[in-house]
Amino acid sequence: MNPLKYLSRNITLFHFTILLLVFSVSIYISDHPIYQTILYIRPSYISDHLYIRHWFQIILLMKHSWFSMSDTQYHFYTASSEVNNFPEFMVVGMVDDVEMVHYDSNNQTVVPKQDWMKQTDAEYWEREFNNSQQSFKAEVHILKEHFNQSGIHVLQYIYGCSLDNETGQTDGFGQLGYNGENFLEYDMRTLAWKSLKQQAVFMRDKWNSDYDRLAFWKLYFSQTCIDCLKQQVVNGKSTLKRRVPPLVSLLQKTPSSPVTCHATGFYPSGVMVFWQKDGQDHHEDVKHGEILPNNDGTFQKSTHLTVTPEEWNNNKYQCVVNFTGIKYVFIKVLTESEIQTNRAGVALLLIVVVVVNLVVVIGVKGLYFHIILDIISRDLLSRLEVVVRS
Repeated sequence: MNPLKYLSRNITLFHFTILLLVFSVSIYISDHPIYQTILYIRPSYISDHLYIRHWFQIILLMKHSWFSMSDTQYHFYTASSEVNNFPEFMVVGMVDDVEMVHYDSNNQTVVPKQDWMKQTDAEYWEREFNNSQQSFKAEVHILKEHFNQSGIHVLQYIYGCSLDNETGQTDGFGQLGYNGENFLEYDMRTLAWKSLKQQAVFMRDKWNSDYDRLAFWKLYFSQTCIDCLKQQVVNGKSTLKRRVPPLVSLLQKTPSSPVTCHATGFYPSGVMVFWQKDGQDHHEDVKHGEILPNNDGTFQKSTHLTVTPEEWNNNKYQCVVNFTGIKYVFIKVLTESEIQTNRAGVALLLIVVVVVNLVVVIGVKGLYFHIILDIISRDLLSRLEVVVRS
């Protein structure tokens, strides 16, 4: 399955503000991976403010690492109007699981996020992003006028390409969203834009009547993006092609809590974490967590098993971790001696630290202050994964 096609069918373009927030809130509590703390926010908590209506999933995690023979390049654009203390325009560029470049309208400067990005032409990126900033600002104005709107509105765009290193097959992807709704999608078969909502038909017709724009995207997806991707993979090979195996632990907050199989510190993000009972895959009373980013560029994933001590004493339960690119299978057998627990007092302290850091990361008032209150008041603690070794 091509990851770009999967993305286009299953993900609505979410407000990029939240993407950046979730990506940056991963904090180290200490140098040991077990102490990593991740705050995971679902945008349904803030839908009243930002028009987000679906469960949030960080797009960068749905990429090449699940399809190890492919490399993928993405760009995420967000243009907004009347959002106080936040840039009107932002860009983040990704290669595979790695952020490579950042740009926003406040600084109007391209910021390389990797050392190997410094080998690229910064003036080219600045010129591209400056031009995009002006065109996106105009598009937001057109949309607001067309729908007779005022106030906060958000235009988002994700586009990219993928290269299968085994077959040489390439693919492209482009999708436009407005206020959290999918609007337009680029069709690689017809080489034209198609509307995903009735309200977007006017924009589809406008974009498809611009033959220079269509010619640009045809060339971009078939050649420009692929050439750029190949160069980025060469320049960043030591980062993009590295393999870091997971550290696997069994964790439990209290004797009555579910047992968590926690794999962390791995790269790339392709990993399967599951439970077995007496040698057979076990799905009953098992809850799977999402793959989440650590702040050092690695990832973590947890799978939770609800089981009594009597059950695991009478049966053999074990957590199995399969990791992309390594044939070795990581196994942790569930025994009392393998379980690591955390003190409630320490966990509470870490929760406070995370909330304080969240406020610092956001650093704005008004709309986002209400977001913080909303998050805290709506089951924040259940969305925190605080992993602490006693």
